[in-house]
Amino acid sequence: RSLVAWREAARDGPGSARRRERELEKERKQLITSKKFCRLMLLHRAFGSWQRTHKLRTRASRLGADKEYRALKMQQVLIRKKRELSKNKGPEKENVRPAVAVAKAAAPPAPA
Repeated sequence: RSLVAWREAARDGPGSARRRERELEKERKQLITSKKFCRLMLLHRAFGSWQRTHKLRTRASRLGADKEYRALKMQQVLIRKKRELSKNKGPEKENVRPAVAVAKAAAPPAPA
């Protein structure tokens, strides 16, 4: 109890007004810096995401996508050729059910 009284006396004692002013100033500065920091981090994160999306649009990745696209097209061509070949063979040599083969042949190749 006496400690509490002593603390109160010390708080409201001589020079307390100046100290309180200083504390308020410190708090204000801390608030400003924390706001600045939060803003900086937000910008940083936004820039990071922008960079990621931008990197996806760069020349190298476009070339990569082009390669992938060509590979996919090639695959489709091969599948089509295989289908034609299997069509030329008799259905008795086909290892898939005829209905499935017919459905596959009837379905147009998926556009890429």
